[in-house]
Amino acid sequence: MGRKKKYIPKPLDTSKINLPDRLNDLMEAMSENIHENWSQMRMDQGWRFGKERNDKQKLHPCLVAYDELPEIEKEYDRQTATETLKFILAEGFEISSKENVNGICSIDYDEVTFLSLRELIRLLNSLKLIEEESPETFLKLGDIFFDRREKVLAFEAYQAGIRRVHEGDNAIFRDLYFGAALSLADCYAFREAAKLLDILQKNGYHDGDITGQAAKIAKNMAFATGDSSQLLVAKETYRHGYEKGLKDKKKKNPNAIDDAIYNGINFATVLMLDGDKEESIKIAKDIVSLCETKNNLSHWDYASIAEAYLLQRKLSLAISYYKQAAITASSGAQVSMKKQALLVASKLKLRTDDLLLCFKQHRLFLTNFERLTAYVDATQYILIEKQVIQQFKAFNPDVLVCTLMHQLDISIVRLALKMGVEVDLYLPCEPEYLSELGEWNKRIHLKSLQKIISKVRSCTITAHKDNGLNEVSRQFNQTYMEGIASYIKKTSRSEVLYLYSGKRKVKTLPFEFELLQGTGLTRKRKRQHISTTGPNLAIHQTLYFLFADVKGYSKLQNEQLIIFVKEFMVKSGHILNDVKEDLVVRRSQGDGLFLTFKTPEIALSVAINIQQMMQNINWEQKDLPSALNARFALDAGPCYSFTDPISGNTDLAGLNVIRAARLEPVTPVGHIYASEAFMAMAEANGLKANFELAGQVGLPKNYGEMRVYHVH
Repeated sequence: MGRKKKYIPKPLDTSKINLPDRLNDLMEAMSENIHENWSQMRMDQGWRFGKERNDKQKLHPCLVAYDELPEIEKEYDRQTATETLKFILAEGFEISSKENVNGICSIDYDEVTFLSLRELIRLLNSLKLIEEESPETFLKLGDIFFDRREKVLAFEAYQAGIRRVHEGDNAIFRDLYFGAALSLADCYAFREAAKLLDILQKNGYHDGDITGQAAKIAKNMAFATGDSSQLLVAKETYRHGYEKGLKDKKKKNPNAIDDAIYNGINFATVLMLDGDKEESIKIAKDIVSLCETKNNLSHWDYASIAEAYLLQRKLSLAISYYKQAAITASSGAQVSMKKQALLVASKLKLRTDDLLLCFKQHRLFLTNFERLTAYVDATQYILIEKQVIQQFKAFNPDVLVCTLMHQLDISIVRLALKMGVEVDLYLPCEPEYLSELGEWNKRIHLKSLQKIISKVRSCTITAHKDNGLNEVSRQFNQTYMEGIASYIKKTSRSEVLYLYSGKRKVKTLPFEFELLQGTGLTRKRKRQHISTTGPNLAIHQTLYFLFADVKGYSKLQNEQLIIFVKEFMVKSGHILNDVKEDLVVRRSQGDGLFLTFKTPEIALSVAINIQQMMQNINWEQKDLPSALNARFALDAGPCYSFTDPISGNTDLAGLNVIRAARLEPVTPVGHIYASEAFMAMAEANGLKANFELAGQVGLPKNYGEMRVYHVH
């Protein structure tokens, strides 16, 4: 045979091809997918994670999530992704989303409705990069998010549509602004929502829905801020909507009677809340009469009649109509009805026990078996498993909340899925590392675990795999789950059964049941808590992070910056000096504050105090823009603390440390958002605060999704 010719690579020259900025997110997503494919191939070949590469033992340090890769490793994947995209462009192809004949992206509503939340978020992010995208597309996406009660994401979609819509677009213009206002109102951003409705009204939109929502926002703002003038606004707005509905009814307007009923029942309720009981009862009676003129009553009509009887203190009649309303009402509608019913009943000092029974009472089964092996021998396990399965079947829950740290967890999850029970998982690390941390049959392979996870309703990773933090991450996960149970119990009035193995350090919950009670079993051993790893590196099970940033700071002139420092930074410093014993780290950069606390109480109080301080400053008198305001993000998690050898100050390390900085940009200006981790820790520690679920948000820089809560 002849000698082979020397191989000389001849790649296509792409040096003159520049990727447009709109493809940056695609490049990063492609880079992550390249890593995921490589990792899957390696794992299929039997490779697993190891601190150092060992080809004989098939260990590789890069078998971790993309976010955990060193930047130098990410750059290899990015280079591959970048060259692939450049090659496509160099060959004359165009890169765009799914297109219609006009070249503008179009989505099929029925098709995307069934996408997972993560897929919908990625779709939204990709569509936002296309300036020519039609506003109708974002209206569709916003409606999908809104129907799923993901109000933050809904607002993000509506807002993207608003940027592309023109005032002459009539219905699209109206629906985008109205949807955005509803989303903000549900996230307690009342003032911002009111501004959007005001834009609609100034453009000639005055239908009953807009009028009613404007009144509802004013009412909620009054309760949230104690501003009695807003209650007056709500009362007069509802009155106007009610009277207009009655007039339009005489003109045979088909929607008039519904406008009159909606605004009328709310008008009657606001009158009662404002102390005008006589007028409230009169309007309530009129609402019952209006509803009786309709041939087909909706669940909202039945709820309106029920509320009208409640205002008249006719509890038995109210209960019968609420039961009728609940037959066809969705779970979301029932939550709204129940909230309003409890508000009225509380004001009138009526018993709520029978009233609550009108609505679906969710049953939640929460388990925490990860310490079970620490207390029982293998021979005793059969008795425990039988007991738990009996409890589960007898309780017949709607939702199971658990982790996958023990063999019994896996058994219960499989049983729940078989019974059609919805499952929410909370894992202390990524699924691929559970076999190292969990106490379950190692014959369960990663693919089997991933199959289980793919069938559950949600899977939240509360911490990350880290050899130094593994033990505290387990403890953090336990407390996290207890906080979730406490929140669900308090906000949804669900019936909760909590099974756990071993005493927790946090305050015990009134609805829990210790698994070992009445079994005659004794605890076998306890794990030791590791507090430090060396003289300069401490481990913390939970620290609380606050990140704040001022909107409008970047546009200040030099002289204004000096005034801003005196007003904002000096006053913030005074607030922090009052709580310095609880502070672990305090850093500032321009208008940004990064603060770390030992307790959730102090972290939250500092956020509220700085927020109120900013709102009380008359910026115009200081020759600064009146719109200056701040966003606040709260988070919690395990981490390390150490002494920075350069500054000499205490600093932090760990993947949870930077999450608050990722959350802050998606927080509405003037508001405080808390991660679910912060909310759960606060609940588990008995902190009395109002956390309202805002929904999922997509974090910047491909940092994933997070459930967030509005704090007020």
